[in-house]
Amino acid sequence: MPLTDSKIRATKPSPTPFKLTASHGLYLLINPGGSRLWYLKYHFDRKEYSARWIRGPCKRI
Repeated sequence: MPLTDSKIRATKPSPTPFKLTASHGLYLLINPGGSRLWYLKYHFDRKEYSARWIRGPCKRI
């Protein structure tokens, strides 16, 4: 099931941060204060990294 704009907007924050997974390492981290940040987890040279994107309008993935 794809991660849609309506699903993201309907998700309420919880007392602990949690992830909504989109696909292939892309996920949305929802913090207790309600902020939403996109992350991409990837591997380079046998190490795991995460890239963070600034907040913006949510689009269908």
